[in-house]
Amino acid sequence: MPRAHLTEEQRAAERWRNEDKEIRGRIGAYLAVTGRNVGQLALRIGMTQETMYRRMKAPGTFRLDEYRRLMDEIGKAVVMP
Repeated sequence: MPRAHLTEEQRAAERWRNEDKEIRGRIGAYLAVTGRNVGQLALRIGMTQETMYRRMKAPGTFRLDEYRRLMDEIGKAVVMP
């Protein structure tokens, strides 16, 4: 069945959902490779465990500086294609 035409806003929302999944996947891979837990990762990037869990539920809410520290930390342990 052909796909309905999506509005630009719907396409953007779909992209953001995919990006959120990718970020969660990177965090999960980091935790698996390093054997650390979410609380330990949060401390390494300078935030509380509670904040880290909230950001993981809605990755679009990461502030830019938090996201950069997260990606720096993940990049040290996980090489993603």
